[in-house]
Amino acid sequence: MRVRGILAGGVAAVAGGCAATSLSLGAPASAAGGPRVLTAGVISIKVGKYGAVLADRSSHTLYLLSIESGTHIHCTASSGCTSVWPPLLITKGTKISVGTGVKGKVGTVSRSATTAQVTYNGYPVYTYSGDSGPKQSNGEKLVEFGGTWYMLSPAATTAAKTPVK
Repeated sequence: MRVRGILAGGVAAVAGGCAATSLSLGAPASAAGGPRVLTAGVISIKVGKYGAVLADRSSHTLYLLSIESGTHIHCTASSGCTSVWPPLLITKGTKISVGTGVKGKVGTVSRSATTAQVTYNGYPVYTYSGDSGPKQSNGEKLVEFGGTWYMLSPAATTAAKTPVK
């Protein structure tokens, strides 16, 4: 079994059937874009010419897929999407911390019996495997998996203003 995405701190990530309990917070578990164990939270960071964008606690840029909203998720493991665009996951019931400058509504949508995906203004959010480190924007405006990928504006208070375009 392979769990992709981001789990709340203190929870073991499972990859290839072995529990990985010694991962450091914010450190990649594998060089191939595998799961990362992070504290549950979203923050606002500055990324190059784009200015303020939404990021996870390790300053990895967060993205949305234009054809998704709410519980309508197209990016799945069976489509191969989550290997390129790992969802920001938490264990159900985990409280999500929200950093200064994040004005929109942070919530979750169920992905499995035990995990939920973080949402922002109703959009499920993802990291991008092509961003090899913090504060990168290599996924902005890529057209893949049936839609366009956009970074998120932390100042957006409505779904329509959420994508950075």
